[in-house]
Amino acid sequence: MIFNRVLTTATVLLSAALSAAQPATVAQRAGVPANPGYATMHLETSVGSTRSVDSEGRYEISFRGTVLISQLTGFAAGSKGSVQVFGDVKKQYDANNRQVYFGRGRIVITGKWRSIHWFGGDMKTVWFGKGRVQVTGEYDKNLKTGALWYDDPKKRIDFPVNGLLEYILPVRTTPPPTPPAPRT
Repeated sequence: MIFNRVLTTATVLLSAALSAAQPATVAQRAGVPANPGYATMHLETSVGSTRSVDSEGRYEISFRGTVLISQLTGFAAGSKGSVQVFGDVKKQYDANNRQVYFGRGRIVITGKWRSIHWFGGDMKTVWFGKGRVQVTGEYDKNLKTGALWYDDPKKRIDFPVNGLLEYILPVRTTPPPTPPAPRT
């Protein structure tokens, strides 16, 4: 009996440890059609800005600050994407195919979008899908700027300060093609 409890506890702890370096969970993929071209990206920062451009999937962001969602559609032609709001987050604007939310809480966006732009603080994002994200950070009180990673949290990439870097999801595993040599 004690052996079974120890074995069960060890299995639960091992599963929890392994899940930290796994792609998106079933809940983090909810509402997204199966697509072998999708991957997972995690972002977090105490203060900064991110902008996901020409992207799709499920973008779950907990934050303090402002989120602008532009041109959100569903996965199928003519369908609508979805926005779920949790916590003390209020819609401030909804016109011209743009929505602006402000407050502290969590938003889950599912579909295809022209852009999701966040700025503020205390941000954590799990994005399952594909596209591009631009990030910039500011130093917090601990001199940290924020970070992103794909599946392994040990392979964190720090946000730049006083600059903007763009990352692709899924991560490119091959270098871009080499341009042709100049003619002589």
